[in-house]
Amino acid sequence: MPRPSIWKGKMTEKESAAVLPQSVTRGLTDKLVERRKGAAVELERLVKDLLMMNDNSQIKQVIFALKDEFTLTSNPNSRKGGLVGLAATAIALGKPAIGVHLPELVQPVLVCFEDQDARVRYYACEALYNISKVARVAILVFFNTIFEGLIKLACDADSNVRYGAELLDRLMKDIVSENPHFDIDNFIMLLRNSIYTNNGFAKTFLVSWISFLDSIPDMHMHEHLPEFLDGLFNILGDPRKEIKKMAQDTLGELLKELEQHSSTVRFYAMTNILAVHSQSEDHTIQTTALTWLKTFLDLAQRDLLVFTPHILTAILPCMAYEGEKASIKEVALGVNERLKKLIIPEDDRDSLTDELDQLKENAVTTTPARSLQQLSPVVARPQPVNMSPRMAPKASHEDEGESVHQANSAASLKEPPKLHLLPVLAVLLNKTVQQEARLESLRWLLWLHQQLPKRIYSQAGKLLMPLLEMLTDPSDKVLRMALKVIAVLSTSKASLEVEPSAGHAHSTEGSSLAQSADITSRTHLNKYFRLFLIELLKIFNSNRALLDTKGSSIVRLLCVDVNAHPVYCTLAEILNSEENLTFASLMVQVLNMILFTSAELYELRTQLKDLHSTEDWCLFKTLYQCWCHNPVTTLALCLLSQNYEHSSHLICKFTDLEITAGFLKELDKLVQLLESPIFAFLRLQILEPHQNPHLLQTLYGVLMLLPQTTAFETLRQRLSCVPVMTLIHMNDKPTSSSKKIPLEITYDELLANFVTVQQRHSAYRKTAIQGYRIESTSR
Repeated sequence: MPRPSIWKGKMTEKESAAVLPQSVTRGLTDKLVERRKGAAVELERLVKDLLMMNDNSQIKQVIFALKDEFTLTSNPNSRKGGLVGLAATAIALGKPAIGVHLPELVQPVLVCFEDQDARVRYYACEALYNISKVARVAILVFFNTIFEGLIKLACDADSNVRYGAELLDRLMKDIVSENPHFDIDNFIMLLRNSIYTNNGFAKTFLVSWISFLDSIPDMHMHEHLPEFLDGLFNILGDPRKEIKKMAQDTLGELLKELEQHSSTVRFYAMTNILAVHSQSEDHTIQTTALTWLKTFLDLAQRDLLVFTPHILTAILPCMAYEGEKASIKEVALGVNERLKKLIIPEDDRDSLTDELDQLKENAVTTTPARSLQQLSPVVARPQPVNMSPRMAPKASHEDEGESVHQANSAASLKEPPKLHLLPVLAVLLNKTVQQEARLESLRWLLWLHQQLPKRIYSQAGKLLMPLLEMLTDPSDKVLRMALKVIAVLSTSKASLEVEPSAGHAHSTEGSSLAQSADITSRTHLNKYFRLFLIELLKIFNSNRALLDTKGSSIVRLLCVDVNAHPVYCTLAEILNSEENLTFASLMVQVLNMILFTSAELYELRTQLKDLHSTEDWCLFKTLYQCWCHNPVTTLALCLLSQNYEHSSHLICKFTDLEITAGFLKELDKLVQLLESPIFAFLRLQILEPHQNPHLLQTLYGVLMLLPQTTAFETLRQRLSCVPVMTLIHMNDKPTSSSKKIPLEITYDELLANFVTVQQRHSAYRKTAIQGYRIESTSR
């Protein structure tokens, strides 16, 4: 719109005097309010007379005179008088005629909004109020400038100015409510540019306008909510209670409107904003944002599936909240349950999404340890549009994450919702200090495997190391849950579909015993089971403190979750090839103690004790070959399996071994085990020496090896309980203390294996001693 010619030059005093009577000029510039009012009344009559004569040219001259000789002067009283005169002119013109002169009337008043004199600013509010009251809807042509001016006046240091601005604000709202064609898009642009203010009065002013427009049904504020939702949540974080309460009430009303018009709501554009504010340290913001997310999930449901990693990032830390934050946790739990329900078994078919994400991951990094972290979602805070390029973060919109971009694309193209599994796993495996958050992450992994077994199994290789790291967690609950997840992955039947030609984790390569079929008949195992146990032993080897404190618990829990048979067989096979023989011996001691003392391994002990089937003998041989790393554990295994003749031969071989303090301590523990309920059957068999002569020979051999300690006395007293007469007649009948052994197994072979392993240990110790001596000499 071209500017009127009036603005090209300033009216001279002579021209002004010809237009306005001297009495009007004196009255408007007078200090007294009453005289200014009298002059305004006289000016109003003058304008009405000109209007009756239809002399629009002369009316314009009057308005120009008021502007040039009054509102633009340096005298505050003249500026006040000019504003009073402009208001009087508007009243005189009335609604029918004011439209022609409205630009000339409004512009000088708007200039005075920024006057240095507070009284002038107040008079400007009053003048525009009177002009707007006459013009009504026509004044909305200047709405942008008026609205921006009102924001500044609402923050004015002078209370009278703020009061005048409040009256004008009310009138503007009344006028807007009368106009069915109010430009809401234009208002949203103004709101978006102003909503990130730090001034409390401005915040109150803006929220009042949002609430007001939301109360008008035809405005459909919910459709524009993405443009100002972030700013409104920022206002919610204001420390002043009245502002916080006002923003909270407005958000509550907007949420109700969303529920009523869910079909037209742009959920995609707001979910990321809510995910940001759900991580706020402000109690009210976090609760409100989570409540909105919960409602969004109820309304949009699977359309928000792509935002799963963003929402998880927000809710997982809330799982650890207690005390004052317990209410936040309750809301977060509601969000969590709704989010889980979005994932359905049909999503397991969408492996293409994972393949595409994998390609993107490979393009970013080739380091396996960082692979999942590269796809971790970036939840970016939306930036106000009025920020300068220097102040705004670079690429603020791009940082919202690839998944958000894909979500918007899916929404526009009506594509079926997709779950991007890799970013979800990155969030779940992200290290966090809160125990409950870690536990919930593991529960999520179990849930994902239940719903998406094939897709989760395809990512099992990436899950393995993070899950192993959780075994060092100080929380027993986290340790227990991590083992549960590992067990589920290791026994996942999805491997049959993902890798139909893959072998089992328990193939006994190089062994003459086909025991893998026997093991897998108990439970299905895949390749990750063996990989996990290999890595677990590496951790135990490097972290002896973990082995000492939690090693027993980890093995026992694995036996419960998987099955003791495959756990022990696989560990034995791995330890057979262990290069660190000291660690192998230590690990065998741990496994042996678990075997003899844990209730969870009752079935395995029974198998070894009875040795009824070929499978049982295969189990015995597998363990025996590994147990040879430790002489005393080998002897204990033979006693448990009632291979007494072989145990007597082992005792004879002990004379070739180095008898150390550690060796004697292990014999001491063995005597204690013999007194436990586990070996009750053995103690009863001592009463039948004619049937078990090799048992007595073995026990007396142990007695002879022991120094005269408490263990020595315990075993001697036990052997002294054997009736003398049974010992006298022990050779009267044929004796047989050997079990029927399968053709594939020979005791000579077992004994030879024991000797070979112990020779390796002897050589290993000598090498270690030589290395220590060389190192000491070099120092």
